[in-house]
Amino acid sequence: MNRTMNKKNIIALLITGFMLFGACMFGFTADVHAEGNVDQRLLGTTDGKTYVNEYFNIRIPLFKNMTIADDANLALQNEADANGYTAEKRLADINAGIPTYVQYFSTDNNDIYVLVGKFQSKEEKDYFKKNYLNEDLSETVESWKNDPNASDFKSGFKKVECLGKTRPIVLVKGKYYGKDYTEAHLLYISGDYYAIYAVSGYGTNQLELFQKATRVRKQK
Repeated sequence: MNRTMNKKNIIALLITGFMLFGACMFGFTADVHAEGNVDQRLLGTTDGKTYVNEYFNIRIPLFKNMTIADDANLALQNEADANGYTAEKRLADINAGIPTYVQYFSTDNNDIYVLVGKFQSKEEKDYFKKNYLNEDLSETVESWKNDPNASDFKSGFKKVECLGKTRPIVLVKGKYYGKDYTEAHLLYISGDYYAIYAVSGYGTNQLELFQKATRVRKQK
């Protein structure tokens, strides 16, 4: 229905290219972190009103009446074989270093993607933390420029009070088919893993989901 559906893989492609570039630069090797594999808490759950990720200790509200992706739809988002594509396969891919869409929610007007990945080394994590947001903004802006239906957009980082601190959000706001349209990305890192929450759609209230995010449990 909108830009995100047409550009759904921009984040995964950006991260894959980003990690490959870092691997070439620093000679990263896999499985060097001590944390080990994490169970299915990493994928998160939903009750249709909120998305909860126990590993990242985040609860994010959803827009009303969102459709929740099933295994077949998530296979499509991840460009994977739908035959036997399960939560276990997604978790295995993440722990193998493959950035993976673990959930996708949609309405006629909005989309929410949740992508999770794992750092394969300390050097990779440091490089990612230093450079990823700027690359994400650059690639997102480029996708808007190349979309003939997008116009009059502004982009940058928006500092938002989220989960007890001020966090930078990659934000692009403009017109899509002549209607107000907003795209916002939040990067969140915990331990050896990272999550990217991408919210996009018609209107201007996408940032509210990040502002209304809460902890699942008290943060230590």
